[in-house]
Amino acid sequence: MPTGTGLFVINDTGSGYRQLTPLASNAYYTPSGAYSSSAFAASGYWLTKNFSPDGRYIQYFAGKLSNPTLQGPYPGKYYVMDLKNGKSQPLFSGADDNASPGHGFLAWGPASSNEIAFANSANEVATSPPCVYLMHTDGSHEHLLWCAPADEQTPQGPVPTLAVDSIRWAGNGKALLAYVSYQPLPLAMPKQKVTTDPVGGTAYEGVYEVDVQTGTAKEVASNVPDPPAGDVSYDGSVVLYQQYGFSGCGNTNPEDSTGVSLCVKNMHSGKVTTLFENNLGEWDLNGAGGWWATYWYSQALLSPDGSNVAVTMENTQGTEADLYVVRSDDSNITQLTAPAANTAVGSEIAWLPAAWSPNGKQLLVNRITAPSASNSKNQTTPSEVHVIALSNGRDWRITSGFAIDWFNPPGS
Repeated sequence: MPTGTGLFVINDTGSGYRQLTPLASNAYYTPSGAYSSSAFAASGYWLTKNFSPDGRYIQYFAGKLSNPTLQGPYPGKYYVMDLKNGKSQPLFSGADDNASPGHGFLAWGPASSNEIAFANSANEVATSPPCVYLMHTDGSHEHLLWCAPADEQTPQGPVPTLAVDSIRWAGNGKALLAYVSYQPLPLAMPKQKVTTDPVGGTAYEGVYEVDVQTGTAKEVASNVPDPPAGDVSYDGSVVLYQQYGFSGCGNTNPEDSTGVSLCVKNMHSGKVTTLFENNLGEWDLNGAGGWWATYWYSQALLSPDGSNVAVTMENTQGTEADLYVVRSDDSNITQLTAPAANTAVGSEIAWLPAAWSPNGKQLLVNRITAPSASNSKNQTTPSEVHVIALSNGRDWRITSGFAIDWFNPPGS
């Protein structure tokens, strides 16, 4: 676990490096999606927008914790910083935004919205009803947008919804995804769930697409792993998500769930496509086969036009997780990164997508180097920020660190 974190900005050319917050022990400055110590594992980030639409402001969480190994929420506040003068202002009143039930998972809307969305719960604290709120970027005009149904309908019957724990905006600001957690009833014949990375967690999620103008919502899918993973296209017409199942997407009976599928849904037609469908149950990168294992990480991202999915998948040796792009109709998979010849013995590499460029031609990516469990002499996890072009795989190393968000001016 890190002993402290700081926030920085840098131009995507590698120039203009600037420190925004202190970097000191027991002080944590994090993106809006990471507000508990357990989220500091780099592969656990599920990213959202933290830049304002004009790139002048950022939102962040600032907290202090004397023992960084503790799991769970710690005291802190959400702020908005003006990058021109470095001044920050809190978004909520009170001394601790994490105080139960708290304010959860802030997501800055795109240019057409000029609003921040947030949940009425932090760290999945159960609240009734679980809701999404909107407010202006200066903290004013807070108002209710949508509340989840009291119950999630499952094959075993209705179960209570617990909390809205993740939010993701569509690029045009007209819709957003809300992930609502629930715990299903005990299974009559429980089967072993996939609980290793990237799924983890004990609760399940229902994914809803909320119309920002009307405050109404359509459920995209249920039986989704927690913590959530997914994305939405610029116009809200395509949604990417994971789902427990036995033979691909659409099977929502927990008793039949032996693995996790990666799914794309067309919100107009209702058609659901299972990615890597022909390899379900035996997918690996070397073609060796074998029973189900989840090889993709939770940072799967949908291109702005919904046509491509960027996903990180492990090789069969588990020593490298490389970046791939697959068409959202489950065709034309392209490998963008490859194992490095000079990777240190005892290390594991993972390429994690952070954001697409607005034109869908480039990806902002984090390259994480993690020590193996047996490498006791080096337990640091250095990270580098890269930009990769889809057309030819050209790779620009920008800086060291872990990228949280990427501001691109309109038209870029």
